[in-house]
Amino acid sequence: LKQFLKSIPTPLKLTTKMLENFQ
Repeated sequence: LKQFLKSIPTPLKLTTKMLENFQ
């Protein structure tokens, strides 16, 4: 999952943070 998040563009970095908080 982390590898997938790293592939996401910077604009979605906020979304990744939300996902990390959701986990």
